[in-house]
Amino acid sequence: MTASFLENNMKRSELLSPAGNMDAFSAALNAGADAIYLGGEKFGARAYADNFTKEEILKALDLAHLHDRRVYLTVNTLLKDEETEELYDYIYPFYINGLDGVIIQDPGVISVLGKMFPKLPLHASTQMAVTGKDGVDFLKERGISRVVLARELSLKEIEYIYKETGIELECFIHGALCYAYSGKCLMSSFIGGRSGNRGRCAGACRLPYPEKYYLSARDICTLSILPQLVNAGISSLKIEGRMKGAQYVGAVTGIYRKHLDRLYEDGARGYRVDEKELSTLLNLYTRSGNSEGYYHRKNGRDMITITKPSYEVTDQELSQKMFMTYSGERPYVYIDGVAEYRENEPSVLKLWFSGNEGGCEVCVKGDIPEAARNNPMSGEEIRKSLEKTGGTEFVFRSLKVNTAGNIFVPKSRINALRRSALEELRGKLLAGYRRDDDSIRDISGTDHLPSTKGDEGKKDKKCRLHIMLLRDTDVSMFLQNEQVDIISVSHFAIINDSGKDITESIKKLSDMIRDNGKRFYLKLPSIIRKGFTDRYPYIRELTEKGMIDGIIADDYESLKFLKDISFKGDIITDIHLYGWNRYAEDVLKGSGERVNTTVPIELNKRELYKRGITGEDMIVYGYLPMMLSAQCIKKTKDICDHRPSLTTLKDRLFNVYPVECHCSECINVIYNNVPLFIDKKDGVADRLKPSHLRLMFLDEDDKTKRKILDHYSDILSGKEICAKPPLEKYTKGHLNRGVE
Repeated sequence: MTASFLENNMKRSELLSPAGNMDAFSAALNAGADAIYLGGEKFGARAYADNFTKEEILKALDLAHLHDRRVYLTVNTLLKDEETEELYDYIYPFYINGLDGVIIQDPGVISVLGKMFPKLPLHASTQMAVTGKDGVDFLKERGISRVVLARELSLKEIEYIYKETGIELECFIHGALCYAYSGKCLMSSFIGGRSGNRGRCAGACRLPYPEKYYLSARDICTLSILPQLVNAGISSLKIEGRMKGAQYVGAVTGIYRKHLDRLYEDGARGYRVDEKELSTLLNLYTRSGNSEGYYHRKNGRDMITITKPSYEVTDQELSQKMFMTYSGERPYVYIDGVAEYRENEPSVLKLWFSGNEGGCEVCVKGDIPEAARNNPMSGEEIRKSLEKTGGTEFVFRSLKVNTAGNIFVPKSRINALRRSALEELRGKLLAGYRRDDDSIRDISGTDHLPSTKGDEGKKDKKCRLHIMLLRDTDVSMFLQNEQVDIISVSHFAIINDSGKDITESIKKLSDMIRDNGKRFYLKLPSIIRKGFTDRYPYIRELTEKGMIDGIIADDYESLKFLKDISFKGDIITDIHLYGWNRYAEDVLKGSGERVNTTVPIELNKRELYKRGITGEDMIVYGYLPMMLSAQCIKKTKDICDHRPSLTTLKDRLFNVYPVECHCSECINVIYNNVPLFIDKKDGVADRLKPSHLRLMFLDEDDKTKRKILDHYSDILSGKEICAKPPLEKYTKGHLNRGVE
């Protein structure tokens, strides 16, 4: 092994495998996984997996810990307010039995579990779409000990994050790849009512559009680049597949285990992948071929299946063969022992285990042996009975039996002594994983209540309009409207219209808006990657000069950046910074001095009434972003012209979805085919008193913009409005139906 390899990797990377049921768990354990992640009966992002009962999770914890392995529980969905009340009872039995970590998407859950269970490691899910150092730091400050990074990051970005933060990083190395940034996909939610944020993704990206599979990403396989992944500082190498069976889990885990061990034995320079083994791995289960993901590229047409269905039939015979070859045998805990059986003395069985981190020892006494009527019992006879540990995790490596005198011991008593000793040894081995009960059920004290800072008086504050322009900078229509308070313009619209002098263009735009008594907000991209603020220094410059009244932020990177530059203006967290519950809302509002939130768009009317949206920004009109992707529709369709523009995507039902290509940052946004339209008769705004009604304009003509503007202006000014909506086609979103 080379010196540089050792220097960069003082700690071996963990091999992390999935388990959707106990069979898959056993397969992963047998195949050599260092850790296994699984979901319970609640709050997991794979609602359609078998998942584990409470008893199965407790059993899995003990099995893993006996073999010095780890178990992580997924609690990686967004929670509604009433569900946060269930967290304590759900997590408590696993916590005291040594649960090694919880994988979380909801910022409110991070807050709640951090207070309830102070020694529980908290891992940020890939659903949080963390793409940079600032996002990692934001979560680290709130108690996160490990971050599962967005799958779209390159090795260079990962290495930079590791060097700058030192936090544990977890990355996917094999399995399915989402088309969109995880956690920033709402397509399944709005098309079929099955939200990926609730573990119920319907896989809209795996459908044809209409005859091509433009959104179906190929699976990833990184066996050939394992040394580079480890050298980048990845702490945990994660295999995707909680929906897959035991054969797949065992075979894939076994192959990666073999090659990871080979890497540490031979070093990076000596690492080789046999083409036959690689071919076997790729044939176990595939989506029309594989790729190495985003580790060395931003996107690519050959990362998409395009002409073939998303799923291909697995060769079951090959799968079974590879499972038998690579998954290994059931692991056992090897122990040593000495037994003493002497006349007129209690029998004694001493057992000990010698592990890598030290050992433990037990000594158990049994009954006094009986006097033999004929031939005394030999030590060999007793030893054969004691060695029968079948049904347990233990196997004797050595066992010595000493006898003295004319003795006889019934097999039932030999078995009882063995069972008693093994149970005591088992308890002692697991004792190191058990936690004292330092949990806190009631976190409703003053120090733990969500903050209400800045909310005073908001109920009585008049609601006004927030105009958001996503693709143009023509604000003239809105300047004289008395109901308009905020005009926000997308960063991408500004750079597309500004040419080279972005700063000067923004100054003119800002002056025009502010001179007319409105406030100018800048909408930052929903994805911030490494170097963004260096590529666009105007953000820092103009915020420092007070030329920007507010920022629309849609990721944790932006929140941390704005705090670091001491931004004095307002911040509105956008729709992908989810504040479904009061604890999540508090985490977001607590990220700065003047932070407000956007009303969650997946909660229904009843849930919004219960949660309350007073003083928040509520989207009532606009084409909502369904997917944010690092892939490029134009590149996939082979029509790329390297120009930021609006194109379209048609589904099998001939619905047409606008697609915005942001070439400067390699971001594609797929919007819904019809706009959201929430009217006065829906009653939400009147009853719940949001601070602003947001109108989001994408590519509408001036006539449509004017109709929408006038309609909502009339609502806020109390004028009688026409019963007929100003639109022919629209959606109420989740206002009436919500998500499961």
